[in-house]
Amino acid sequence: MAAKYHFRFWRPYTAIRRAAEDGNPHTEPDHAWQPLLSTPPIPEYPAAAADLSAAAAEILIRNFGDHMRLKATSTTLPGVTRRFESLTQAAWEAGLPRVYGGIHFLRAVVDGYWHGKGIGRAVSRALPPAPGSRERSLSGADR
Repeated sequence: MAAKYHFRFWRPYTAIRRAAEDGNPHTEPDHAWQPLLSTPPIPEYPAAAADLSAAAAEILIRNFGDHMRLKATSTTLPGVTRRFESLTQAAWEAGLPRVYGGIHFLRAVVDGYWHGKGIGRAVSRALPPAPGSRERSLSGADR
């Protein structure tokens, strides 16, 4: 959370409504614009959903590989099923709804994603391989 307050970058809600103040003559404010999701009362960056999803995916990838087909449903979109060819694809997509919902810029999702991958790598190195993981089969029993 410290990075959010260090950089103090505005979220789309503020940027769109106050576009006349951004120094760019090609943008105009839209004072009536509303995001589809509720905007958290903290500065932009990095996107936590992308961060957490990428970290979890990286831990699973390092233990079981990335070529894992999966599907997901949502209580907020009844009848919709998302299908993914890899954990990487699912992790990347997990951050995008915050952009589509208007509470993050894409930069926050990209940075959160890469930050999360780094966390996942660090956690994977700190923990023993999961039973049945590819790391365990590659290294014998433990790393």
